[in-house]
Amino acid sequence: TGWMQETTTFNAGAPDSTQLTSAGETDPVLARYDSAGAIQWVRHFSNPSWGAGYGVSVQANGRIFVAGSFDDELSFPGAATPDLIASTGSSLFVAQLDADGNLPR
Repeated sequence: TGWMQETTTFNAGAPDSTQLTSAGETDPVLARYDSAGAIQWVRHFSNPSWGAGYGVSVQANGRIFVAGSFDDELSFPGAATPDLIASTGSSLFVAQLDADGNLPR
């Protein structure tokens, strides 16, 4: 987990490369790689201002917990509208995702 800005290519030059564009200055991002270092998937959390991922934990059942912070609002993968809205300044988030990096809805 971490953050990305502008247009970022994950696994550049490989057939399975993924290119994402941030919605704001920076977006939190989470990527999963296999044991050989090939990317399995990458998700970014859309943010019109600033955001970053700071910690990740994967449980034995495949559930993923990711934590970070953001300004303004934050949308998790697949969201049509913001999932979280910051009350003032920066806010923290903790999200539980499935093994494919999606927020159960």
